[in-house]
Amino acid sequence: MEAEPEKTRSPMRRHRALVEGAFNNLKNHQGARTALWKGHALARLQLGLVILLAHALKWHKVNSGQLQPVQLKPRKPTLLAS
Repeated sequence: MEAEPEKTRSPMRRHRALVEGAFNNLKNHQGARTALWKGHALARLQLGLVILLAHALKWHKVNSGQLQPVQLKPRKPTLLAS
């Protein structure tokens, strides 16, 4: 079961652009580079709070008109060689 590069390349690029940008924002702008609380459970709680803060800030920017909601472009149909 080998993945066909033509089918997987576009979705992976789209996914990578959205996810890597989100991680970059959390690490560099929201202070989630290292966990400040000790223990796995508290570190997970801290990261959850940082993600909640990031979503709340984005929601506020969209509602105040400073930011437009993200809309993905539809994927172009490709012709596959049979």
